[in-house]
Amino acid sequence: MRTQSRDTSPEAERVLIGLLRKAPVSKKFGIVRSMTSIMAQMSLRDIQRRHPSASLQEIAQMFVSDTRGQVERVSAESLKADVESRQGWPIREADILVVLNSIAENFE
Repeated sequence: MRTQSRDTSPEAERVLIGLLRKAPVSKKFGIVRSMTSIMAQMSLRDIQRRHPSASLQEIAQMFVSDTRGQVERVSAESLKADVESRQGWPIREADILVVLNSIAENFE
């Protein structure tokens, strides 16, 4: 049997998948939330690396335009206000829990 990762043995993978299946939903959600935050931070840092002379506002706008297919577009006014209210890095990334709560409130 081939594993999902080249550096993991089939037995280790079975154990890891078993642990993940047994984990409570809150633990699984915590993992997804953490990974989402890390990926957003990495994306922001990459944009900053590729555009070293860009302002925080420009970096934020590039991030939003890069991710608009996955999340609802943030209004330019709120983005500008958020960036201007911060004195430095990092730009706050969207917390998946906040986004999901907002969606749930709209459905209610």
